[in-house]
Amino acid sequence: MVYVDDCAIAYDKQSQPLFDTFCVDLAKDFKYTNRGDLQWFLGFQVTRDRKAGTLKIDQGSFVRNMLAEYSMLDCVPVSTPGIPGTHPGEKFMPGTGAEYDSEKAAMKLYPYRRVVGSLLWLARCTRPDLAFTAGILSRALHNPGYVHKHAAKHALRYCKLTADHGLTFRRSATSTLTGQVDSDWQPDYGTSESNRRSATGWVFWSCGSAVSWRSSRQKAVAASSAEAEYMAAFCAARECVFLRRLKADLGCPQLPPTVIGEDNQACIRISKNPCDAERTKHIDGKYHLVRDLVKDNVLELQYIDTNNMCADMLTKFVPLPKVNKFRSGILGSCSSNSSRLDTG
Repeated sequence: MVYVDDCAIAYDKQSQPLFDTFCVDLAKDFKYTNRGDLQWFLGFQVTRDRKAGTLKIDQGSFVRNMLAEYSMLDCVPVSTPGIPGTHPGEKFMPGTGAEYDSEKAAMKLYPYRRVVGSLLWLARCTRPDLAFTAGILSRALHNPGYVHKHAAKHALRYCKLTADHGLTFRRSATSTLTGQVDSDWQPDYGTSESNRRSATGWVFWSCGSAVSWRSSRQKAVAASSAEAEYMAAFCAARECVFLRRLKADLGCPQLPPTVIGEDNQACIRISKNPCDAERTKHIDGKYHLVRDLVKDNVLELQYIDTNNMCADMLTKFVPLPKVNKFRSGILGSCSSNSSRLDTG
């Protein structure tokens, strides 16, 4: 991997002579410093325990610098990235009067965009547990209010408690690609700008930790929870195809279908059975890519209980017990993927 003048090289024991030759050839044209085993790369800390067979990637240094920049180093930590049942809305509600003008002026002094940008960087790189929170906050960049500021500070306080959390890959875990996908159908947050579009969340694992994830709002309104789940499965299916091709390029193709956990039985039935039922015949044809991939044994939607759906925290704020359970499952604290695909 090369980014400007930073390089990270991976190879197996059998390729040691090839690596040595590469270093000799590289030195003929470039001056470089070989720092040995990878410990830092672009601000990411890489911690390897060869005896335990683990490799952890985290951004603890970035988190602490972020908290210092926003004067939150001494804040009281909290255990959840957001408060279940709440939603800050997508914009500062319009109004008039001195109170409205005062709040709007005060928010211009708060670095809201920078805070959200920092959270988005974390959520994009090593902290999928922050993905939903960062996505929600980013919808109010144009005109935030106090409610958004409080939600952003809540997320920063959560970051303080979990500063050193990151992705932990395990040698003992299976390298087989697995995933989960979930949807929150037409969430009504009680705000006037709610457009009733559902939320999509999916995550894929390999070697015991997440390798790809997403939390986003769907592009169209779903007429039922099954349709919303099917639309979410379509997004996950496209990522699944890409990841399978990437694994093949890396020399470890996956021949069996990729199992994707799904907690909606109707969605699973639609993926397996072509039908023109009254409640499904209007679904856009592009979403039936899922059905084709299931037929071609590229992927398989497998039912799992909602209580084991780690992707649930990518679609909504969940209570503390689920935060702890799902975060451990996504970041790799679980010993294997079996708990994530438990069919009950």
